[in-house]
Amino acid sequence: MTQTNIYLPLNVQFYVTVPSSGSQTGNVVLHEAYHRGAEGFPLESKEFGSWSSTSGLITVQQHLWERRNDLRGVFIRTSTMDVNRYKILDRVKYWQMIISLQDMPFVDLKPLSPGSKHYRLIGYLADVWTELQIIMGFNYSVIASVDGKWGALNDDGVTFNGVVGMIERGDIDVGVASFFATSDRAKAGDFSVALYNSLYVTECLAATASTLLMIQHFNPLGPNCL
Repeated sequence: MTQTNIYLPLNVQFYVTVPSSGSQTGNVVLHEAYHRGAEGFPLESKEFGSWSSTSGLITVQQHLWERRNDLRGVFIRTSTMDVNRYKILDRVKYWQMIISLQDMPFVDLKPLSPGSKHYRLIGYLADVWTELQIIMGFNYSVIASVDGKWGALNDDGVTFNGVVGMIERGDIDVGVASFFATSDRAKAGDFSVALYNSLYVTECLAATASTLLMIQHFNPLGPNCL
């Protein structure tokens, strides 16, 4: 395949048919094309399968992400914040970033040096992220969340704050944290497969003679209570 000025993101499925040399007329070879990183990276082309009038379509059996697991040369900058200290660090705009909130034991952050605004991730989710880095070969760095929030709808009911808002605006690419997958957040970005299941229990005061309604104990709760 020849280089083109078309940018094909890593998750795009774009295929090109090439006539098969030395075979019967009509037989073709299928190639998939994509870029491993942002614009400027060379176009990748891999054989995906073939088609002939006798055997029909034959394709490789590997999953898309098994075929595209080489991110060597891609630099992804990550971001995190220490919710225990509620210290908001300056936002640094990068071409590619990942953001995370401290949420032990799932993810925690440690400064690379005293007073540094860059961190390394530790914890369960950090281990998963490190395994992806080893397998795919990318590099990354960690900075802080802009406002110390995971991500909820702003008052305008359209845009998001926190990590989700940074993803929505294109400031970062990935949030490494224990997010609740909601339909609202799904409008701003995609979620990974579930890595664990959580169980939460709500405890309420017992009803008294003055609270006869069965749902009286839910009165303190409202849309902004969480």
